[in-house]
Amino acid sequence: IFSFLWICPVAFPCYPQAHLFSEDGEKPFGQDVNECTIDNGGCQDRCCNTVGSYYCKCQADQKLEEDGKGCEDVDECAVVNGGCQQRCINTLGTFHWECDTGWRLHADERTCISD
Repeated sequence: IFSFLWICPVAFPCYPQAHLFSEDGEKPFGQDVNECTIDNGGCQDRCCNTVGSYYCKCQADQKLEEDGKGCEDVDECAVVNGGCQQRCINTLGTFHWECDTGWRLHADERTCISD
């Protein structure tokens, strides 16, 4: 009775030495599969291939959702009102400041001054 132990890298298919190709017969054993080439790896924005795996990234004004694939807008107004004295308005990918009636935005674009 013969026994064999095959040690293969994580995320790579393991085959006996006589069969050193992936299931599709095209990739030599141990060659990385670029998951990003199929449906962008399931990523909403950027798919980054790594050896044996991949990860998703979002634009600078967005953050990765809990599923690790989707992207959502960063609410810049959620922290200290976005640095605005009166009203911070969050919009997709950015934000801006507004002042209440009777006030106008100062040249610094953060402070509201009386009309």
